[in-house]
Amino acid sequence: MLHERDRFRMDDASMARRFMHAHPFGMLILVREGQAHTIHLPLILDDGDPTVLRGHIARSNPVSRQLAGDGEAVFRGPHAYVSPLWYQRPEAVPTWNYQVVHALGVIEPITDRDEVLADMDRLVRRFETGPEAAWRAVVTPAYVDRLLDHISPFRLRVEHLQAQFKLSQDKTDADRAGVVAALSASARDGDRSLARVMADWYGIAAHGTKLPD
Repeated sequence: MLHERDRFRMDDASMARRFMHAHPFGMLILVREGQAHTIHLPLILDDGDPTVLRGHIARSNPVSRQLAGDGEAVFRGPHAYVSPLWYQRPEAVPTWNYQVVHALGVIEPITDRDEVLADMDRLVRRFETGPEAAWRAVVTPAYVDRLLDHISPFRLRVEHLQAQFKLSQDKTDADRAGVVAALSASARDGDRSLARVMADWYGIAAHGTKLPD
């Protein structure tokens, strides 16, 4: 469960869905028999409504035998340190800007092998950079079928979405422009990615000038 702050909360469910699609490598958090488990894995968003996330974990993971039940998936976008030296106002403290989406719901193991194969093909098509599903040309169906015995596929039926985009909403236009300009000039890829997010969010050019509406 995400601790939400009103000024940073993002209530647009469609935007949260687009965010999860754009940042599919998430964290799946489970609490089973009093122990918390965190699994890092890609989660593919179903097209349709209600919101469903699909994924799989290694069957060798002991928690694979306890998948069914409540679960929470966390997705994170660009994030960066923000220095108060980038603001125009005289007094401020350092902070961190970020984007996160939490999807809370119920996990259901998938046992139908045709459904699992369809999910695997969909996962590969999403990320394969060569010809569509080219990897299938070098493996036999029997080999793929054997591999299915080593994974525990599941769907997460999302019942509640929480999103928090902390993008200097509590700062002035001039301060936000200073943040965008500083992050844009950074040598770190993550900083520049966040600068682009903030520039799009507020309509600010990379050099910090507010764009006309």
